[in-house]
Amino acid sequence: MRLDADILHRLLPPYSRLWRAVLSAIVALALVVGDYLLDNYPYPVLDDVDSLAFIELMSERVAHQTDDSVLYLNVAYDKQLVPVFDDFGDTMGSAVITDRAVLRHLLEVAENADYRFLVLDVRFDDGMYTDSDSALWAVMARLPRFAYSAHSDNGNAADSSTLHAASISDYGATLSTGFTRWQYLQPAGESMPLTIYRSIDGGDIRRHGCFYTDRGRLCRNTLFIPLPSDVLLPERADGQVRYPLLGSQVMRWNSDDELTGMMRDRIVVVGDCDGDTHDTYIGSVPGPVLISCAYDQLRQGAHLLNWWFVSFIFIVYGLICYRVLSASPLWERFGWVRRHPALGTLLSFFGWEFLLTLLSIAMYLIMAESFITFLPAVTFTALGWLNSDLLKNNTGIKKQQKLKSNTYATV
Repeated sequence: MRLDADILHRLLPPYSRLWRAVLSAIVALALVVGDYLLDNYPYPVLDDVDSLAFIELMSERVAHQTDDSVLYLNVAYDKQLVPVFDDFGDTMGSAVITDRAVLRHLLEVAENADYRFLVLDVRFDDGMYTDSDSALWAVMARLPRFAYSAHSDNGNAADSSTLHAASISDYGATLSTGFTRWQYLQPAGESMPLTIYRSIDGGDIRRHGCFYTDRGRLCRNTLFIPLPSDVLLPERADGQVRYPLLGSQVMRWNSDDELTGMMRDRIVVVGDCDGDTHDTYIGSVPGPVLISCAYDQLRQGAHLLNWWFVSFIFIVYGLICYRVLSASPLWERFGWVRRHPALGTLLSFFGWEFLLTLLSIAMYLIMAESFITFLPAVTFTALGWLNSDLLKNNTGIKKQQKLKSNTYATV
């Protein structure tokens, strides 16, 4: 149904600069808020995370950063067999789990270590029980500055006394790039990076409807996580093994006192760095490393809204919108485009999408900030089409009014 020209004339008076300015500001504000809301969704929606991954990979912004504050302990080969039973209590066979006696010994050593935080990225699934469980649950229950991984879709076999230390380690992924984003405050509870952030840095992300704050500052709850390319290397820059094996290397060649010294003032991340790997834009990265990198973004304040960036993008949106409402679209200057309105709309969209994509690349490289380009591109295209239609209707009205005045003058 075609809108009446008078209604369009009232909504978008093309001769009024004030109305164009006010409407441009409203549209720009709506785009900024819409970008924030979509950016907080745990999965990419109208997003360009694939582009961000490519830019990050090419720029190597966080490549080759040696962080001595994190100690990874690899339990990839610390395994044991446990019997698995069906619902009737009959034995179904055996399953391989992380050796809980090794974990218990490590945590007992950690009780005397002055570590910053200890992450146990090991799953404790229902039905997997050993003789070491009760002693392991006891030390987990009394360990300070400690959390172990839980998952929203699996039962937790750990004792109820340890539930206060359980933290979610789930994340979202895309089919093309695998892991890209981390949602810190999840429906199932607080995620592991947020638990570390709260313990070490005093941060506390809270939800207020569709918005999130960290100690009173507006923030994002979901972030694209840049990954250092050197996490794929087996050795660090100083020649040390990046992910040393806990039982066969660390515990065999170091005494308990030496292991205590290794933990001092470091974030200790224990997990399977060989089997628990996840597809990312740089390759297959261990899950414990993803937790560490997601926390590092919180520590750097990447989740906090950069108001300089928000102000800049608001002004850019406002200026573009004002320009779109002030004149007919660029492509309509060509006669062959005017004869095919659908083609003009398509070209207009790709024109704005291309320019906004270049701007988003520049903003990411300069300020490490990104925005969703699809949303403003569609908005500006729709406004350009609407304004073009309004101008045509307004021109027709003026011609009719002029014709009537000439008729009256003749009479």
